Amino acid sequence: MQALATRFPNLNLTVSREWVNPPMNENPGGEWIKICQDVSASLELPTGTHKLSTSTEASLFQQAGYESVVVGPGSALGNIHGPNESVSLAQLELALNFYERLVERVCCV
Repeated sequence: MQALATRFPNLNLTVSREWVNPPMNENPGGEWIKICQDVSASLELPTGTHKLSTSTEASLFQQAGYESVVVGPGSALGNIHGPNESVSLAQLELALNFYERLVERVCCV
C-alpha cells in the first residue's frame, strides 16, 4: 500500500478485509475423522487426511463447536478450483459409495 501511495500521491484508495475465512484445525483423534477413515478402509480407499487451504463453511461450523470434516470426490491435491479441474465418473462412483456407506454407518446404528 505504501508503495502505491508513494507512486500515486493523488490516489485515494482504501483497502479493507470484508471476509476472513478462518483456518480449519484438523483433529486426528476426532470421532468424524475416525468414522470417515473406517468407511474409507471398508471400501479400500485411502484413509489419510490432508489439510488444504480452501474455502468451505466447515471452519465456521468448527469455530461454533461442531466437529467438521470435508470430503469430496477425486483428488483435491493440485486439482481443486484451478485450471482444468476435473472429476472422473469413476471418482464420482467411489464418492457415491463412500457417502452411502457413511450414511449407513451414522444413521443406521
